[in-house]
Amino acid sequence: NLTVRYDAYNLPTTIQRGSIAQAFNYGPDLQRYRQDSSGTETLYIDKLYERKDSKEGLCRRTKLRNLLHRSTVTVIGHSFSSGRAVYTASISRITSSLL
Repeated sequence: NLTVRYDAYNLPTTIQRGSIAQAFNYGPDLQRYRQDSSGTETLYIDKLYERKDSKEGLCRRTKLRNLLHRSTVTVIGHSFSSGRAVYTASISRITSSLL
């Protein structure tokens, strides 16, 4: 059973199927800035920045997009109960073009 609720601009604010739910928040420009999905919160700033945090605080993924150089930098951090943290970084290039 799928339930979808919309706001006045016909944008989905919640999507629920059984016990799994996603909630969305939009800014004055009608662009999504926040998504909460089964214990993970994702924050967006335009298409340039994305940060995904686990509610347990175990994983954080941050994406920065450089449209001029057509690349994305992704940093993933994992925290452990011992207090140690491990971070990995990767750079991906956008090779496709829109016609």
